[in-house]
Amino acid sequence: MSLDAPKESLESIARSLSDVHDAREFLIRNTRDVIILCSRSIAAVHRGDMCGAASKADEAERLLRLHREKADGQLAIHLAVAEQELVEARALIAI
Repeated sequence: MSLDAPKESLESIARSLSDVHDAREFLIRNTRDVIILCSRSIAAVHRGDMCGAASKADEAERLLRLHREKADGQLAIHLAVAEQELVEARALIAI
């Protein structure tokens, strides 16, 4: 009896899990940039710099769109905090 088939299956599963882990780490690490930009946007509103605030919010939204491409299926949950921060920044700018 050969163990090649189970070994190939296990290697395939390991690669798949590794890919998911790498994508998760990418999202966690890079959504911090979105959150930081949103924070700077909100701070700019408090300083009265509406142009700067809008610019930072636009950049945060651009980055978030790029990250959504990596966040398929269950990984989308890792975008929730960044999305929330962007909504808060946009709402404050609108007010």
